[in-house]
Amino acid sequence: MERKPHKVVVVGPQGAGKTSLVNALLYGRMDWPNGTQAMSTKISTKTVVSEDAEVILQIWDWVGGTKHFARLARTGFLTMAEAAILAYDCSPQGRRSVGDARDIYDAIKATPTLRYLWLVGCRSDLGADDDVEASARELYKYVQAGPMTKTFKVSVSAKNGTGMAGLVRCIAACLSGRDCDSGSY
Repeated sequence: MERKPHKVVVVGPQGAGKTSLVNALLYGRMDWPNGTQAMSTKISTKTVVSEDAEVILQIWDWVGGTKHFARLARTGFLTMAEAAILAYDCSPQGRRSVGDARDIYDAIKATPTLRYLWLVGCRSDLGADDDVEASARELYKYVQAGPMTKTFKVSVSAKNGTGMAGLVRCIAACLSGRDCDSGSY
């Protein structure tokens, strides 16, 4: 059985909910006080057992907003990343978040090892916004036309857990060479 960790980077605009998303992926709960921001890049490992495969995810939580990304990308943050979670705030407060997410996507899409991308709308528990969702659909079309092997779009809530288990299963399936039916989560 393969024991190599698969590097998954979590990127997105400041305030999109990246760290809450990572905590929910790792521990099944948000476990992060409201309004608290991460202060440094955090690297964590999660082992996912699914069907006949054990997949080790090495999850890199990127700190900061769009303006800091170019500097961080040069430090090797993206080196050897196989998958990216591009988070944006899908709540009514997240109107600028999708545009900032596109800028970040433009910065990461040339990463040669990056094969999979999940466009993840965070904070879905705060309600939906038609304008934000329309912008996210346009971003998803743009991302699908890019160089990634496979792209997915999903909305989640780290606070109440909506969509989290399916996201983890899909990431593990793709990284272990199996198909992930995006409609299953």
